[in-house]
Amino acid sequence: MSCTSAMAQNEPVKKVATVFSYKIHYIEAGRGAPVILLHGSGGEGARWMPTIKGLASEFRVIAPDQIGWGASDKPMTVYHNGVFAEFLARFMREIGVPKASLVGQSMGAGVALQMAVSYPQLIDSMVLVNGGGFRSASDAPRTGAPDWHARQISNAGTLAESREYLEKMYYNHSLITDQQVEDNLVLRLRSAYTAES
Repeated sequence: MSCTSAMAQNEPVKKVATVFSYKIHYIEAGRGAPVILLHGSGGEGARWMPTIKGLASEFRVIAPDQIGWGASDKPMTVYHNGVFAEFLARFMREIGVPKASLVGQSMGAGVALQMAVSYPQLIDSMVLVNGGGFRSASDAPRTGAPDWHARQISNAGTLAESREYLEKMYYNHSLITDQQVEDNLVLRLRSAYTAES
């Protein structure tokens, strides 16, 4: 394969799959062992773009907008990890992925865990990033008032909140640009509040 065609194969491409009659939008790049990137709530597959580009030289990287988020269809249902996992399992079948490594961030980590319970045969390995709500049996129950500021930051609705959120995500704050902060906010607002006409 020529260098030019290899580079073209590693370029992210937007695609659509039909799952249970609903459209799932996703980004795909590279070839090799499949890696599926699962975004958190308020997110979409495009949030993984730096990761997609970093992995595409060695893996087939797939980043869906999970059902109900981003540009994917938004059926009227009660969304929970079971629903997301059911759609993900069928999505994998529709795009010809018999088994994949899953990388889940926040809500996506919960979806990955649900996949491990419901469809372990579809999982090669898992990486869970900042999955909320997971406690070991030895963890003491949480006491005191909820951390509303942390919740507000994770659902950033202003540029300042978006910057603070990214500062929590990146160890090296010099990597965070004003444009990245604005793009992050626009993605959050678009994916959280866009409805199908």
